[in-house]
Amino acid sequence: MPLTETTKTQIREALGAIREALPGFRNRPSQRRMIAEIAKTLAGEYGDSRIIACEAGTGTGKSLSYLLGAIPVAQALGKQVVISTATVALQEQLLNRDLPALATHSGLKFSFALGKGRRRYACNLNLARLAGETSPQESLFDEPVAAWKHAPQASELAAVKAMRQAQREETWNGDLDAWPEALSNDFIQTVTTDRHGCLGNVCPHIRHCSFSGHEITYATARSSSPITTWSSPTSAWAAVSYSRPSKTRCSYSTRPII
Repeated sequence: MPLTETTKTQIREALGAIREALPGFRNRPSQRRMIAEIAKTLAGEYGDSRIIACEAGTGTGKSLSYLLGAIPVAQALGKQVVISTATVALQEQLLNRDLPALATHSGLKFSFALGKGRRRYACNLNLARLAGETSPQESLFDEPVAAWKHAPQASELAAVKAMRQAQREETWNGDLDAWPEALSNDFIQTVTTDRHGCLGNVCPHIRHCSFSGHEITYATARSSSPITTWSSPTSAWAAVSYSRPSKTRCSYSTRPII
């Protein structure tokens, strides 16, 4: 279906408001075309596939383009937008800068929530085993658990113990992106798990599971938030494809191409 005049006007007015509010805003015809093409594609003006690929250089306003092209269309259709980022850095840019600025200056009324993959959270069972902790409950399970795949460095042992202490003191929720020190990829793979390795409800640490707590918070926010960002350390696109709300609530996903 073609874009309605109401949606077109909403996009034009939002872009105009941003132009007036942000000093140094550059009026780019290519950006306006990107906004228009994304809006028309997601509205179904070019058919039912609703797929578009756009490419532009760094700092040319891609984030604003796909946000302005997608949000008014989603609101008109009663849908949610899922934005998948390839890196945590871009996710933080959207959450901390682009989306708040758009909400403040565009006149569009929307909210947004953050969804993150399981590998962005430490597994409490893995941390406990790596720290040398044991419990009678854990001895009941035969499933493989975390073990150092190499002789751990002193800094790695210290990090594991510090994480466990922070969890006990409730000063850290298991979010690896919020840990104050840099973590190597090998260390992250060791202290996390995937859906195949997770013991689920039979895990002795399920009541304090970092990822389960995040899922509950995310699901609650998602129920009223049309804008959702999701970052995965491996394949953010796969995470969105398999984790979006439903076909009736989310009609498309947007992935910036850099």
